[in-house]
Amino acid sequence: MMSDDEVIAAIIDILVRNEPDIISAALRGGLSGERLGRVAPNAFGYIVETLQSDLDASSGTGEIHLPDEAYANGDIATAVPVLGAGAWRFLVAHVKGEQRIAMSRVADRFFAAVYRLERAIVAGLMDESRQSSPGLDRRGAIAEALIAGRPLPEAGLVDGSATDGYVTICIGFSSGVDRRACLHRLAVAPRWQHVLPAFQEQDLVLIVPLDVPTAAQEITAIARETLAEMKIGPMPAGVAYALTDDGVSEAVEEARMIMQVARSLDYPHPYVLEDVCVEALLVRSPDLAARLGQRLEPLAARGGYLLDTLRAYIASGRRRVETATRLHIHPNTLDYRLRKVKTLTGLSITSVRDVQTLSVGLVAWQLYDQSGDD
Repeated sequence: MMSDDEVIAAIIDILVRNEPDIISAALRGGLSGERLGRVAPNAFGYIVETLQSDLDASSGTGEIHLPDEAYANGDIATAVPVLGAGAWRFLVAHVKGEQRIAMSRVADRFFAAVYRLERAIVAGLMDESRQSSPGLDRRGAIAEALIAGRPLPEAGLVDGSATDGYVTICIGFSSGVDRRACLHRLAVAPRWQHVLPAFQEQDLVLIVPLDVPTAAQEITAIARETLAEMKIGPMPAGVAYALTDDGVSEAVEEARMIMQVARSLDYPHPYVLEDVCVEALLVRSPDLAARLGQRLEPLAARGGYLLDTLRAYIASGRRRVETATRLHIHPNTLDYRLRKVKTLTGLSITSVRDVQTLSVGLVAWQLYDQSGDD
């Protein structure tokens, strides 16, 4: 009767001899995508090495020694459990007789080894000390080169593939938020492990290579999905698109400017420039923002409720009943407050031009008020 160690040794031999067939079956049955296909041979090799370390230790506590690139590529963490399950299905389908009965005895040991490998890779991705591994260093070097407008190092992107442009995202982190932990959560997500990160002061720049042409309206959606994967909650972020490598530097600057606008106005979501054109103009023209903001000072001097009323009225599309309902006041009270706005500012809510001035003035007031120039 075969011992458990002899069964594990036999399993390793079967896996090594049938590696191409097992990987092909996994690619057809769950390990989809060109990028995962490229890492499958390495991931399969790590499974075999882990089983061997288990056999060497004869107790399931053997050391796992993996190259740094295993920890630098989230695709590996995704591929390992799929290949492990695929390898076991292959064994069940092809091993017969007494050897198959013996194999069933070590099923728990087999899957424990696969899980131990997956856990080690994920732990490595989450380990800040591994930020200096070659894979992560290379992605950082690529990001820095793109931002600076320098030629890409060596073969270019991490996986060597061409791109159809980049989405650049600049995230303005609040104090106390662990940026590296957020980045690590992104690194283990299957869709985002090829994002190129760059830490710049308190901000994080993410450069997302695209493998298909992307319409402008999809860019913000990509940014929202990225931030959601990082589980960082509402946070100001600027988003811009670059069609080529040469355009990344300019796109990052645009994204950073948008993020600064969003941070100044407490806008807690990703925005593209088209979303915040007026706000960007005011941020770039502080004297104009201050002058417009001063027009609303008399409203603020009355305790701020007139500013809140004006803001709600404009946000509702100047619908009287809707505004009154939102503010929990009688429509007649709303009318009185709006007349007060005209008296104090000289701007009427019945004039299209004046409403434009009031609307932009509310944004300017927020910038002006935050500047401390009361």
